[in-house]
Amino acid sequence: MPLLSLVGIQFLLSTSLATYAIAATMMAPDFTLAIQERAGTFQVIASPPATTHFNQEAPAWLQITGGNKGGEKLKPSAKTKTSVVFVPQATDTETEFTVSLYLCDEANTFCENHQVKGKLPAVTRKKPELEKKNLNSKQKEKAMGAPAGESKLFILNDPEKAFALAKKEKKPLLIDFFAIWCPPCNLLDSDVFSAPSFAAAAKNFVLLKLDADSEASWAMKEQHKIAGYPTILFATPDSEEISRFAGFRPADVFEKEMTLAWKWRNDPIFKLSGSPDAHERRGLMHLEKGEYEQAISHLKLVPSKQEQLLLAEIGKLKAGNKTGLQAKLEESLRKFPSSLGSLENRQLLAELFEENGNKNGKRKTLQDLIATASALIAKPESLKGAEATLTDVQGMLAEAYEETGQADLAKKVWSEAAEQLKKEIQHAKKDLATERGRNLERAYCLWKSGRQAEADAVYTQLEQRYPEEFTFYYAHASMKLKLDDVSAAIPLGQKALKSSYGDNRLRSALLYAKTLKAAKRIDEARTVIRQTIAEAKVPATEAIRSGRYLQALRDFEKTL
Repeated sequence: MPLLSLVGIQFLLSTSLATYAIAATMMAPDFTLAIQERAGTFQVIASPPATTHFNQEAPAWLQITGGNKGGEKLKPSAKTKTSVVFVPQATDTETEFTVSLYLCDEANTFCENHQVKGKLPAVTRKKPELEKKNLNSKQKEKAMGAPAGESKLFILNDPEKAFALAKKEKKPLLIDFFAIWCPPCNLLDSDVFSAPSFAAAAKNFVLLKLDADSEASWAMKEQHKIAGYPTILFATPDSEEISRFAGFRPADVFEKEMTLAWKWRNDPIFKLSGSPDAHERRGLMHLEKGEYEQAISHLKLVPSKQEQLLLAEIGKLKAGNKTGLQAKLEESLRKFPSSLGSLENRQLLAELFEENGNKNGKRKTLQDLIATASALIAKPESLKGAEATLTDVQGMLAEAYEETGQADLAKKVWSEAAEQLKKEIQHAKKDLATERGRNLERAYCLWKSGRQAEADAVYTQLEQRYPEEFTFYYAHASMKLKLDDVSAAIPLGQKALKSSYGDNRLRSALLYAKTLKAAKRIDEARTVIRQTIAEAKVPATEAIRSGRYLQALRDFEKTL
């Protein structure tokens, strides 16, 4: 990466008079520029000289001074005291530019405008091509699935092998339905499956990992109606369900679930009948699978699971014509006003009020959500073992502040969530630069809090650590597109597509096509969509997400 030190026109900012004046001499030397080429797009990175920093509040721009775009000024894509990044559009001719930034000394006794010139080399932009490697699907999934695919304890994406081994050894199976882009899935890998206590408990089971984006998972996902990730399923060697749960659990809680599954290894759920325990296990399983009628028939016989019964009744109404849904949500909130589940119920109720034009009802519901979420955050110990984490609740609180027009409070909570995730990484003694699960959420929280340069830095570190994986390019490109930083989103989206496979390839193609459309490169966007659809394998059932992703691609093509 060449480093260009260039002297340009120099100005002085007079803070006392709030005017600009040409300075005979400058207090600080010029900043330096580094030009880095990535996938046909350039990054121009400015760094301040020693003992100075960039003024983050002052104007900052890069101006193209040659070619067809002469005079256009570009704002930074990332800006901190120690680094400012611009992403100018590459062209097929050499392009001159000027960068204007303000430098201050450490004591802030002066702040002066410096302008530095540079040149972007010419590039030849190729038409988008989908990556074609001489790898079969299992080889590519294994390459892209790290670190989930690295576990020596689990069989990866080979259910036939796992069930044959389970029958041979007469052991139940622990099946992890995971996705490499899923933060709690990554947390299970880093915090649970790597623990020595897990390895000891796992000796009683055959361990199988099924990548949710892989065709290898389709049959099992359809059979067991897997709706979200991670889902942990315990099954007999004949694929009869013993128990399940969704979401992250700390190692000690996870291992208690393993102990129960081992205890029930000869009592799969569908062979149970009559007892309260049987109704509870069957009711909760049907609820998790979205089989609300069956869930209701069992849970109404379990007095200790009345909140779950109400959730099943709400789910049934939501899946139907919604008649009576508001009344059922309000009943649930009267009976369980302070539970974790009440947060999602309030979100749903607020959406209903909005659909009906009831602004006061929506605002009152969101105010109640804010109060409940704040109370849960104040007692984080109450969330241990729950599917939702502390930062999940912080996210719901921040979104409620956004919905009620309290942007500053929302940013404050997003920032607190980012710091909480940082503390958790450090407490777990993980590398802050390369930890996956919490950093994915942390980067998002940083962005939502307005700390976009820090979010950029987190994503970039992860991209450098996992350069052949779509996950972090995809998340980074999504952020850039939502920020209307299209020139930065395009190369990131292109890399996400190049590194993708299976279902995440369909999602990556859609994102990349959206970035191309935003750049008015319509023909290229259409090519990406059509080629992806032509190469995709269509599942036999709409219950598999692949079908929905393909339909999303077809729908988007109609907008081009």
